[in-house]
Amino acid sequence: MKSSIAILVLFLSIFLNDVTSTSNLRGVKRQQQEWENGQELDIIELSQQANTFNDDAMFDDDDDDQIFQPSSTVDMDSFECTIAETAGSVSEDDDSIEQNMITCERDAEHPLGDAVFEIIDKTEVFFQDYNLSHGDVRIQVPTKYTNARDEIIITEANTEEITVTSSGDDRRRKLNASTTGEKRVLIIRVSDDNDTTGMRKVAESKWKLGQSFFGNNPNLKTIYRDCSNSKLAIKPAQGDNVSNKGVISIPFPKANDPIFSGYNDSNTCGKLNYVQLGNWALNHPDVKKVLNSGAVDNRFIVMPNNPCVNFRGGEAWARVNGDLAWFQSRTAAFPIVQVHEFGHNLGLRHSGAPTNSGYSNYGDGTGYMGNMVQWNANGAKMCFNAAKTYYLGWYSSHHMTLTPSSSKKIVKLVSLGDIQNGRNADQGKLVLKLNSGSTHLYLNYNKAEGNNAGVVQHQNKVVVVKQNGRLEESQQMGAISNTQTLRLNNWDGSGANLLVKLENLGFQNGADFASVSVRLEGGSGSEEENFNGGNQCEDTQNWYDADGPFYNCEWYASNDSYCATYGNGARNFGKTANEACCACQGGTSSKQTPSPTRSPTPSPTRSPTRSPTVAPTPRPQQKCKDTPNWHDADGPFYTCDWYASHPSFCATYGNGARNFGKTANEACCVCKT
Repeated sequence: MKSSIAILVLFLSIFLNDVTSTSNLRGVKRQQQEWENGQELDIIELSQQANTFNDDAMFDDDDDDQIFQPSSTVDMDSFECTIAETAGSVSEDDDSIEQNMITCERDAEHPLGDAVFEIIDKTEVFFQDYNLSHGDVRIQVPTKYTNARDEIIITEANTEEITVTSSGDDRRRKLNASTTGEKRVLIIRVSDDNDTTGMRKVAESKWKLGQSFFGNNPNLKTIYRDCSNSKLAIKPAQGDNVSNKGVISIPFPKANDPIFSGYNDSNTCGKLNYVQLGNWALNHPDVKKVLNSGAVDNRFIVMPNNPCVNFRGGEAWARVNGDLAWFQSRTAAFPIVQVHEFGHNLGLRHSGAPTNSGYSNYGDGTGYMGNMVQWNANGAKMCFNAAKTYYLGWYSSHHMTLTPSSSKKIVKLVSLGDIQNGRNADQGKLVLKLNSGSTHLYLNYNKAEGNNAGVVQHQNKVVVVKQNGRLEESQQMGAISNTQTLRLNNWDGSGANLLVKLENLGFQNGADFASVSVRLEGGSGSEEENFNGGNQCEDTQNWYDADGPFYNCEWYASNDSYCATYGNGARNFGKTANEACCACQGGTSSKQTPSPTRSPTPSPTRSPTRSPTVAPTPRPQQKCKDTPNWHDADGPFYTCDWYASHPSFCATYGNGARNFGKTANEACCVCKT
């Protein structure tokens, strides 16, 4: 009889685990439809290879919310998790901690729950053959190699048992975090509000904490709104027990909670680190209910201060190119911390610069990815340095790329404030990128006005930073005032020195400008090209490839391998990236008014016969017009262009995901035909 009961219990346990693993899915991409209990589930994106799932990892990594398909059976002796790098922030007077850690997130539908683990010991050797920046590496970990501190311990002895299950090599590409549209942020407040010592308490009330993130003062919402010119809207998530400012408050765990098992005293302070308490919070029933609703893009956990909760020496931490961040009570309301950590979620790394004591990974005071902004609730009216601005892509039509040569090239740079106000928009560039092989420099005119009026460092100078890819840290190389020259020796290993000179500051057509010359030392400098709003090369306007608006020329320029890997495929609007984008040696020449004595521009080295075999097929010019700026409820990626990209999308999804009062069948011309 007992054996029969045991078999029945085992069967029920497996059945319930299976139900749990399929019913708790959240944020998965739709390309295949499943139904359970009358509720439509989001869909898992299939990769290019048959029967292989595109597990682009970290939840809410961008608008294409994706996770892997759970197995029908769950191995309780091991689990699979997604590798990511986690970056921290420290106060201005403390640059001593390690700024990055490697973590691994177990998926929410696992019966043991959502959890983040720190990986320690042999990580550098174990992951040396993998690119961890994109969040596309997954590993299978025996549970016995985790400890009570939520750490995964990798040693030489166990590396054969911890296996890489996905390296991302079988997928076309990683989808990076979207920098436009809407982001819904849930703030999870973990606090013992009855603690008279204040140790276990978050100082800000639920209401005040929400105001600090989503009020009208400088904060996460207003700074990203202002810096993006309203192209990125950060909004409070909503749900049961969530305030109208996006905050859900749960109590700090009691001494008898299983998370404190193994301790014999009642003191709950000093027992947990931020990862452990964060995992506990993510699996709290009230929080899981909100997360499972699918109405959350980013998760911010605010908890008591160090030393009650061990923050590993940092003020806050965030997953790079992910959706999760951890904050201490004492600095959670500071704009520098909010904006900095959300920047990590968007894929931004730190902005470093030389300091009086050497070099600081946070030393760039021209943007929020350093730490030089005042550490209080006031923040500063400023945005990001030239490299971060370039990769955020909010002003891509005002970017310019040049390859330095021995001939002098002169470019007119204008300020962020003038670009945002529409002044001199056609007469200058916001960001100048100097490109050669593996070295990428970014220049901007750091005018202290408008939304950059409170910039901390190098006001009204041209600032030069180096960054060699979207997911890399930037290094400030120098700042130049009127008539000053910055010399960078041995440019890109060529043996020639790069000279960047601020020729003059001026005022034209209602806007300030800075004229900058660029050339390699050793040239005569007698040939001179003056780019007054023109460009050595212009990307095809508004082009993106067939996989969607995210994959534009800026995306192809963000990694040196993208043009070679993907540039000859995904044709859209009659062109591939190799034909449309300057970074891929495509685009069109549009040099405006160089000296008339110059010889004609030589023919491009690429084959000139790049015309498509089929004429471009833009949407027919009919009386019908798509609803402007519409996208469906699943996010900004799902626009009318997305619905037009496949003949089945309107029929399959066009009557759902209503947003802005309309479905695709009501908003998009392609779905009305």
